[in-house]
Amino acid sequence: MADFTSRNGMVWVQVLGPNTAVDPLLCAGAEDITEPLQSKELLYCWKPDGTGWNVTGKLISPPGPVTFSLQTRLTPNLSKIEDLPFPCSIYFTERTDGLADVFTNYDRAFVLMECESAELVYAGVKSISEDAETMVTVSFEGSPPILKIVKLVIDRKVTAMTEGYNGLALNLDQHPYNDSGDTLLPGDVGIIVGNSAVAPAFADIEFTADAFNAFAATAANPFAAAKDTAAAVNFYIDRNVRRYLVAMTAPAAAQGMVAYSDDLGVTWVVVNIGGAAAGNGAVYGEGLFALDMYHIWLAGANGYIYFSEDGGETWAEQEAGVIAATDYSSIHFASPSYGIVGGPADVIALSDDGGVTWAAAAATGSGGDILTAVRLDKNRLWVGTDDGELWYSRDAGATWTQRTGWQGSGVGEVRSLSFYGDHVAYMASDTAAPLGSVLYTFNGGYTWEVLDTPANSGLNHVKAISERMAIACGEAHGGLSFIAKVRAT
Repeated sequence: MADFTSRNGMVWVQVLGPNTAVDPLLCAGAEDITEPLQSKELLYCWKPDGTGWNVTGKLISPPGPVTFSLQTRLTPNLSKIEDLPFPCSIYFTERTDGLADVFTNYDRAFVLMECESAELVYAGVKSISEDAETMVTVSFEGSPPILKIVKLVIDRKVTAMTEGYNGLALNLDQHPYNDSGDTLLPGDVGIIVGNSAVAPAFADIEFTADAFNAFAATAANPFAAAKDTAAAVNFYIDRNVRRYLVAMTAPAAAQGMVAYSDDLGVTWVVVNIGGAAAGNGAVYGEGLFALDMYHIWLAGANGYIYFSEDGGETWAEQEAGVIAATDYSSIHFASPSYGIVGGPADVIALSDDGGVTWAAAAATGSGGDILTAVRLDKNRLWVGTDDGELWYSRDAGATWTQRTGWQGSGVGEVRSLSFYGDHVAYMASDTAAPLGSVLYTFNGGYTWEVLDTPANSGLNHVKAISERMAIACGEAHGGLSFIAKVRAT
């Protein structure tokens, strides 16, 4: 690949922020983009002999704003950069061939978030003797970090398991040390849960401790043979103790269950959900959601929603099939207050008080089953349906708009959505075959590009790790369970 030069680039502005139109600035240039990193101040003590100092610690200062400038020629009409509403999103793309004004034609891109103008300069307004260009320069400040976008590839990972995988959980924190004394990066550890083989056999559950490159089956099984596992989450319960909580697929007219392990599956504690014959529990990979050990929700069979504030050890019923008596597929919270669930026949419900109360939102109008639901804040919602439709709302579900134009729109199923901040998201979409594809956006969902996904028999769950990494799992393919890693080229 050739090195980039300044003529390979394009500047784009998203005037109204993520998930709105992205417009090219065809005759605009940019100065350097500067991203301040954290700085440190060393702490000292005198050496015992008084000849110098020992470094005893450090103070860390947060980074300042991202800074850059845009320039364009002064024309009779007001240019976009002179009168931008704030905050807005600004993008820089670089390409090796093709047209510059096609947003998805990029080899590298930079996303600058929450940009606001800091200075406006008109240069060369009048000269005594020279005829020179009159230029407009606007200096901007954006919120760190710069999202650094590259082309992504997907690798299928090798596993000895043979059944379909329904859901996964991984760490999104960067912890200074794990139990081995090593630095822990986002996506380094996780769990994948799935179905049981006919025999009967126990459900397939695997752990990873090397960023989803190798896997080890759980040493013990939390549930009885022939019981599938639908969903999983993980969170810290102590300084270096990570708990893995899994939900058994809701049984028919039997006891619903979850289980947790604090030792990577060596031992499990099983907890009952609902009545002995209620048939409650998760039914889908997004049926279990955790912000931390104090904020955990389970949405599933018969329209029931449960909440735990003690790491999954006890559960309180929040909704008992009043809004809908059918099975919820997905639950997601933007914060301890704002949550969303989705289920069959276009059922969407919201909570603004941590699930204490739930109320039905307006339906999208499609009539499809809601398979995946995401709430980004109080007002911004996303859902995907079993008709291959993708919908969003900017007014807390009062009205919905369908996002079309992406490859696969309107066919198959939108199985899973996972956002990394406001701009980056991954989608798992299946054809009717089914054949699954992972799609990717870095402008908040306005445009989606399909990634070259390995051969599979349908995807069930995708989880974002960063703007350059995600994990997907799905139905068994070629006799083995399907796990794939989205990564930078």
